[in-house]
Amino acid sequence: EWFKIVSSNGGSNNANTSDDRTYYYEIFPSNQLELGLWMESERMLHPVIDQQGVDTQNEVVKEEKRLRIDNAPYGNLLTAVKKNLFKKHPYRWSPIGSMEHLDAATLEEFRAFNEKFYVPNNATLVVAGDIEIEKTKELIKS
Repeated sequence: EWFKIVSSNGGSNNANTSDDRTYYYEIFPSNQLELGLWMESERMLHPVIDQQGVDTQNEVVKEEKRLRIDNAPYGNLLTAVKKNLFKKHPYRWSPIGSMEHLDAATLEEFRAFNEKFYVPNNATLVVAGDIEIEKTKELIKS
């Protein structure tokens, strides 16, 4: 539904994850500012994390891993470097994980991770474009 709302309002969106952050973005026409802010508010305050969504996203991540890492020349180079560079630090593992970890992940783990890290006080909101700055600040506050 998220993608339908974005695309039916002239927008596009995507996300990516690195060792230190997950980056979600929507690009909307400026007349859809309120919609974009509302959607990000919903993502932070009322996420829907259910088994169907976890299964779907888990398969998306596994396919991305196959395509960009496992089946790409030198795709595992950074994984090997990090494994040898960091012995105890979490950077030892690739953010995308291993197939074994992806297969073993549970709904409860996804919910716990979201409750710990995907919260408003751990987020940064950036709004740019053809906007009225003061009106935008007021919308963000409300």
